[in-house]
This record gives sequence, structure tokens and C-alpha cells, in this order.
Amino acid sequence: MLGVNLSGRSIGQQEIVELVKDAVVHHRLDASRLIFEITESAAISDLGLAIDFMSALNAMGCRFALDDFGVGFSSLYRLKQLPVELLKIDGNFVRGLALDQADRALVKAIVEVAAALDKETIAEFVEDAATLASLRDAGVDYAQGFFFGKGLPLEEALIPLPRVAAPENSGG
Repeated sequence: MLGVNLSGRSIGQQEIVELVKDAVVHHRLDASRLIFEITESAAISDLGLAIDFMSALNAMGCRFALDDFGVGFSSLYRLKQLPVELLKIDGNFVRGLALDQADRALVKAIVEVAAALDKETIAEFVEDAATLASLRDAGVDYAQGFFFGKGLPLEEALIPLPRVAAPENSGG
């Protein structure tokens, strides 16, 4: 998967929809592996425009992650309205996860809400094996952070995000 951060100014720009469409067709990309990350504040600045924009990219197979999930006051309300497939758990909950019982409880609650709404989860700022193990225990689907490597230029970044949850039929 490839995560692409969108700024608030990008939301609603038809040129971006056309650019993505052309790239998907020209390069024969699997659009479902392209995840656009938007913050809740960017999406709600013009909710109708954001939903239309996201729906156009969803129609191509692209997916959306709601970035910094858990820090907004209206996250749960907006979550029902926005066409997102993934929740990106804010790094403030992840950094101290291995040592902080409150962070573990909050991450587990976010995972449970996501599962109830048929959404997947991504944890950012994973910096060590202990944090990864805590995320696995909480049921988080994907992880990203310096534990896996530093950010890369686009041409080097076309590798999948590491899966956190163990496969259901792992044979063990």
C-alpha cells in the first residue's frame, strides 16, 4: 500500500481526481493499494465537497484513511458520514503504548469502533518492538513508523505497509 497525505486545500480539486485517474490507467495501478490520508478538520471544512471528492476517488478503487483519529471532538459523529475505509490512530496514543495502560485502553477502543463500522486501523509512530507487540495485542491492522524504516522518495516507497494482526490461518 502507498499512503498519500492530502492537504485541506487539495480536497475537492477535480484536477487531483483526473491526475489519479490518468495515473491509475496509464501505469495499470491497483487503485485499492492507494490510500489517501486526510485529517478530520480538512474533511469537515466543507463536508459535502469532501464527500463528493472522496466518493470520486473511491469509485476508482482508491481508499481513504482518516488521519490523526481520536484527537478531534467530533470524530465519532463524522466517522459515520465520511467514506473512509481506514482509521489512522494518532501517534500520541501510540508512542507510550507499551508503558501506558490508558493509551492501551484507548487504542483498543478505537480498534473496536473501527471493527464495528467495518473499517481497518493503522497505527503511526511505531518506533520499537514493544509498541508493535502492544498494537498486535490490541488488534490493530497495520503499522507505520521508524521501526520499519524512514520515509522514502515516491519511487522507492511502493512496498506494502507491514500487517500487524496475525493471519487467521497461520497454522500455529
